[in-house]
Amino acid sequence: MSQSRILYIDATFLTRIGGDMNRSQFIWRTLQESFDADLLVIRRKDDSDDDIEAHKKGKHRSLVLESIKGQNAFLPSSIDHFSEGTMRQFRDLLAEREYDYIFLRSVVPVLLAFECERVSPQTKVIVDSDLVFSQFTRGYWEKDRSIKNRFFLFESLKFRWFERKLYRHPYLFLLANPEDRKFLEKAYWRGTAPSRFSLLPNAIAFKDMEESVSQEKNILFFGALDSFPNIDAFTFIMDQVYSLIKATLETSGVKLFVAGRRETPIYKELIAKHGAEKHVRILGGVDDMLATVKASLFTVFPVHQASGARVRVLEAAKAKRTGVTTTLGAEGYDLGDDCLLIRDSAEDYAKGVIELIEDEKKCISMGENLYEAAKGDYGEDVVAANLASEITTFQPGRIRLAIVSNRFVPEVGGAETNIFFQARDLAKNGCSVTVFTPKRIVSKNLEYIEGIRVKRLWNLFNPFRQYPSNLAGTFCPFLPFYLLRDRYDVIQSFPAPHYNALAALGAQKLLGKKSVLVSFDFRDYAALIKESVKVTDMLDGYQPILRERLALEHNDHVFAISNKEIDFIKGYTDRVSYSPVPVLVDEYKEPVESPKAKYDIDDETFIFLCLGRVSNVKGQDIALKAFDEALPQLDKAKLVIVGRRDFEPGFNREMSDYVKDNGLEDSVIFTDVVEREEVLGWLRHSDIHVVPVRFMNSGAVVVESWASNTPVIQSDVVDPNLVVDGENGFLFKSLSVEDLAETMVRAQERRQDFAKLAEAGNELVQQRYSYEYLTSLYLAKYREMIGEGNG
Repeated sequence: MSQSRILYIDATFLTRIGGDMNRSQFIWRTLQESFDADLLVIRRKDDSDDDIEAHKKGKHRSLVLESIKGQNAFLPSSIDHFSEGTMRQFRDLLAEREYDYIFLRSVVPVLLAFECERVSPQTKVIVDSDLVFSQFTRGYWEKDRSIKNRFFLFESLKFRWFERKLYRHPYLFLLANPEDRKFLEKAYWRGTAPSRFSLLPNAIAFKDMEESVSQEKNILFFGALDSFPNIDAFTFIMDQVYSLIKATLETSGVKLFVAGRRETPIYKELIAKHGAEKHVRILGGVDDMLATVKASLFTVFPVHQASGARVRVLEAAKAKRTGVTTTLGAEGYDLGDDCLLIRDSAEDYAKGVIELIEDEKKCISMGENLYEAAKGDYGEDVVAANLASEITTFQPGRIRLAIVSNRFVPEVGGAETNIFFQARDLAKNGCSVTVFTPKRIVSKNLEYIEGIRVKRLWNLFNPFRQYPSNLAGTFCPFLPFYLLRDRYDVIQSFPAPHYNALAALGAQKLLGKKSVLVSFDFRDYAALIKESVKVTDMLDGYQPILRERLALEHNDHVFAISNKEIDFIKGYTDRVSYSPVPVLVDEYKEPVESPKAKYDIDDETFIFLCLGRVSNVKGQDIALKAFDEALPQLDKAKLVIVGRRDFEPGFNREMSDYVKDNGLEDSVIFTDVVEREEVLGWLRHSDIHVVPVRFMNSGAVVVESWASNTPVIQSDVVDPNLVVDGENGFLFKSLSVEDLAETMVRAQERRQDFAKLAEAGNELVQQRYSYEYLTSLYLAKYREMIGEGNG
């Protein structure tokens, strides 16, 4: 079986020393052992030809790309940029080698990852993000908030903006420190970090060493002496700790050694400032740092500023030497108090140093403990096996999805609720979801709702921002900008081909990405019925306007919720399929109180329920007249009409007059608007639900009834028709008062079969009308469209 092919991207690391270089070398060794690995070296201006040549040795294929800086003033200055010629080389390499993975050693060359994502979407991207740069640069600024240090303020702000975009990409991000993950969750993911964040702790090769003894007893401070965190740590020792340990150093004869390359003048200046030449000695660069650590009593590394690999804990562990550090210095390591002394204030730090100087046996014991603990969790063999497993099991999965809708929660209606639950479940099951919607209420322009990123945009048809706004017409002129900038994999528009849906379609076509239209109501059927257009004629012979035709012909797929619309849409595209309108199945399983007592209805009364806003299209007048006709043949029955009554005032007056004129006050109840809990109560505790609609797309209310284990009497105009007469409910001829009256009588006579009828309906709901089913349907289509179905 052939190995997966991986491209490792890093700056020069084989000819350099330091914790970061150790991490690079470890990763490169691991990739070579587990994959068919190629090496891409980023050449920067301070790299020599010898540095570059060292990376070309070996059996691996290697390529060198030259980095240039400062091409985009809005990006952090440390981000690598590349000329078009260099990018062409990179694209050619991707096309030739067809990598399964690319692995970036840091976020600095991440523009290559963006390019790979664009031209080779099947390639999985791994980024070793062992340093969160926004925190790192912020630390520099916080240390010195002055005009001369403003560069770091600007860099930290740029990195916050850049990271906000970066960590939304479907990459596997490896973090050395669990605290960095917590920071990313809080800063960018609102506490819902995706599973693609994994830990890659620092690792070191543990092996027994011979004891190394210095001619002078010493404690050791070591590391790259030109790094800001190390300068800050040494400044802390000399300015705040030295005076507190000076007497102990004097009486014990122990000295503080400072070892490391690239010494800066500040070290000697601090030693001279405190007259510490007798007790503090600078060794500078040493040939064998590990032997130097081994020759010390213990180490000191009081880290107060975020740094990179932070491997000094492991280097001390390898030499079986404990240390005194800070909370930040030990961050990311799961090590107990018997391994390290962690002290943060100067007074506590000094006490820790004195404690170990005066108790050599404790030093030895803690060093042994540190060695054993670190070896078990941070040995190279353990970490290498975990790294290879993380890579091979990584599935990007998270499709970057934009949903374009005319409304969104907390604006609540049937469609809005449906779209919200869809978005929520897609966000939980493989998508990074952003919803774009016109701003209709006083709210934040950007907010996060249950894992969904919601962007509310200015509506051109509401130029003066008057809220709340219930305008049917909307167009958000800035929508294409956001879609073009953020480059979503899929854009899905609800609930019809409105202006924003057309703008979204145009943006996706420019990007070569995929777009989906979900049609809840292709035409405004309620308005058409109000205008007395025949129900059966609303799609027959209809010629879509230009906007609608473009949406049908150019979207990559169209979902529709009724068979009539599917048949109509097939006249313009064969890329159409059925999308069920689901219910929250679990909501209907919870126990709910019966509302009968509230309306003085006893348990023996047979309840015909009619649920929905009282309007001509819902057909409650048909149910009322049929109930009146059937009443003499019914056994102790009431008709309960549940729903708001202010939608069509004239229609409601006619129904009220009919009840009064026919003496039905004791047999018919109008509840008007009720709370959701009462709606669920009526669905659960009514005997049968009558759905007398003149027109209906989706049959959602039928599904709700079955989910509540209540059978239905349904008009045969419901589309799609899910009712099989006598098997899971009853059918009557649309608009026929006489047929509905006969069906009401027939249904009551078969009340002993209601449980069986409801059970048959409920089985269909569980199979095809849950949000889980709908989510799987959408995800399968997305992956098919963007080529993941064959991956």
